[in-house]
Amino acid sequence: MFCEDCGKKIDQDSVFCEYCGSKVKKISSIITKENKVILILLVFIFFVFLFLWELKCFNSPDNAMNHYLKNWKNQNYDVLIQDLGVEDGPFTTTELFQKAFSKKEEFSIYDFQIRECFYGINKESATCQISYQKNKNGFNYEKTYYLKRNKKNKLFLFADWVIEEHSFQTLKDYVLFLPSNSTATLENIDMSDYRSIDKDKTGYDAYTIPQIFEGTYLLHLKMSNGIDLEKEININKQEYTYQFNIQDISRDYQEQVKSLGVEVIETLYNGVAKGKKFEEITCKRNISSLKGIYENLQKSLSKSFLTSLKVLDMKVTKFEINKDGKIFISFQMDYEYELNIQTNGKNETHQGKSSDVFYMTVKDIELNEIENIDSLVTYFSKKY
Repeated sequence: MFCEDCGKKIDQDSVFCEYCGSKVKKISSIITKENKVILILLVFIFFVFLFLWELKCFNSPDNAMNHYLKNWKNQNYDVLIQDLGVEDGPFTTTELFQKAFSKKEEFSIYDFQIRECFYGINKESATCQISYQKNKNGFNYEKTYYLKRNKKNKLFLFADWVIEEHSFQTLKDYVLFLPSNSTATLENIDMSDYRSIDKDKTGYDAYTIPQIFEGTYLLHLKMSNGIDLEKEININKQEYTYQFNIQDISRDYQEQVKSLGVEVIETLYNGVAKGKKFEEITCKRNISSLKGIYENLQKSLSKSFLTSLKVLDMKVTKFEINKDGKIFISFQMDYEYELNIQTNGKNETHQGKSSDVFYMTVKDIELNEIENIDSLVTYFSKKY
């Protein structure tokens, strides 16, 4: 330190100059507390501004596109769901996303290049053109992506842009129509919470899923009549209505259905051939509701005497169950028969083989009670 009056060097702690005796004047280098706070705030504001500016530059369509394609390449499906703006839900999980879109071409990206990205007029949208390869040294594919700003998450990293991939978007409030009073799971998710009070005009129960990916799902269904089955169903933009068919039941049960058709048809026709009254014929099934059909068959064949009818082959061509559990079956039957036909007072024996269709309605899944038979009885009696 130097004296301000004589300019000579003096000790740091001197109060008076040892040479000229003048009082030493010290300049304070201490910054007030208030100034420190202001300085810290200014530095903080500067770095916040710098961070937001860098984030804005970094969070461009190019970087969002690069981030999206890298996640496809590296199979980061949980992040991809966020990139696509999909809300969390039981049917929008990472596993179901992967299952629904496992065949999409992005799943096999080996490498990619972003050729060009440009903003829309108001900078709320963007378009990116890319090329990619599915494997090493593979063919270059071209694709155009469309992006839009995600205003809800505008300050979060990589969340400022949403990839507008309509093929990966979810279906909102998707409706399934399933058999009345059945219980169901879709991909092992209990559907009871999604059942609506309303029913459609056919009587099916309606299930409304808030959000689900398009794709193929495993449906497990237990119907009120006891049928327990699983089948894959395709969920797309159209509402789904469950259609029961012959493939939904086991081969053992199909054989039971075929045996049912053979048994009932042979019982009816052979009863007519032997001239029995309806009360005299016997069948393992309850066919009491077929009395009118049997009597009409007898009248229709009064001009020709049926001696025998034997089923050669029976195929089940259609199998449906309505909302009340009633079963409708279509049969294709090959059979042989023998008739004695009266022509000009003479009896002529007519033998032949034929193939015809008939329809049967059964009241329960155990195939115990037959409600109706149509077509074959009418066709056969008119034919002969």
